[in-house]
Amino acid sequence: AIVNPNSAAGTQVSLAFTPNTNIPLAKISGIRTYADGRSDLAFYTWNSSTQERMRIDSSGNVGIGTTTPSNQLAVVGTSGSALSSIRVNSSASTQSVRSGLWLSGNQSTSHYNWLLASQYNVSGAFEITPSTAVDGSTFSTPAVVVTSSGNVGIGTTDPGTAKLSVQGGGLVVGAPTGGDKGTGTINATAVYDDNVLLTDYVFDKYFDGEV
Repeated sequence: AIVNPNSAAGTQVSLAFTPNTNIPLAKISGIRTYADGRSDLAFYTWNSSTQERMRIDSSGNVGIGTTTPSNQLAVVGTSGSALSSIRVNSSASTQSVRSGLWLSGNQSTSHYNWLLASQYNVSGAFEITPSTAVDGSTFSTPAVVVTSSGNVGIGTTDPGTAKLSVQGGGLVVGAPTGGDKGTGTINATAVYDDNVLLTDYVFDKYFDGEV
């Protein structure tokens, strides 16, 4: 054990990794944050000076780039920098759930897992995919796909050239009577044409553009 007899808040005890100079290349510090004994564990590396990189606080929250994480994992980077991002990547050339972010609810008889992934089932696309079974680990049928062109598919993995393609059901806008009217339909509370409410409107395959 490494002991610091000072019990005041803010005191710390450290394990430093130092070569033949007096400058620590890295260190791990136990920091007493409160006089009652609550403490944090901080990790430091060297870059012109010794800087804290990660902290586990007395509540078990982990902070990267912050000394005061308020969530189980908090990542804070420089504004406008890629350092504030989280990258999830698989180095393998084959499909792997490790190439996405797997979200699991409390395991029960009714909860499905979800996968947020890049190019897992659809080349060049971002996907939101439920597991095929309760608490399952197979993600083969995306619920939502966003292609590299920015086109969105709901219920389809190929929205084509459409900015929004909805398959397997209708589109409900607002809270109209009757809800979903089936595949290929739109049920809306109201329809406007250039800010003018239409009280009579017809969708015609050969509509000439005139009212």
